[in-house]
Amino acid sequence: MFNSKTNFKVRTKVNSGKKLYLEVRRTNNNVVFKISHCNGIPLYQSTAGALGIQGSRRDSPTSAEMATRKVLKRLEPFSDRNITFTLIGPFDRVSRTIIKSVQGCNVNFSTFRLRNPTSHNGVRLRKPRRV
Repeated sequence: MFNSKTNFKVRTKVNSGKKLYLEVRRTNNNVVFKISHCNGIPLYQSTAGALGIQGSRRDSPTSAEMATRKVLKRLEPFSDRNITFTLIGPFDRVSRTIIKSVQGCNVNFSTFRLRNPTSHNGVRLRKPRRV
């Protein structure tokens, strides 16, 4: 079955005993959740904007918690598997809210990973002093 928005085939049957990944990607103005198979096959994807939240409210702790609850309902049938949680982005109040709501659910996570993106070239140099 093809999803018209994403143009890739959505897998509904998953082999038992395999590992699942829950990846949370924080951007400047949104939170993206992706549940994928160990091979990288996406099973489910949701955002705070998909809940109907618009503008700067998408990056608030309340919208992140609502989106986390929606994604965790999809993970409940797979609670007996090894699920790896990865949080990509800055660690601030929104990230703390996501982690608290994930820890309070009835899904068992095998590992928690926090990845903070680093800049490649460092900080821009100061202008040379004119004398």
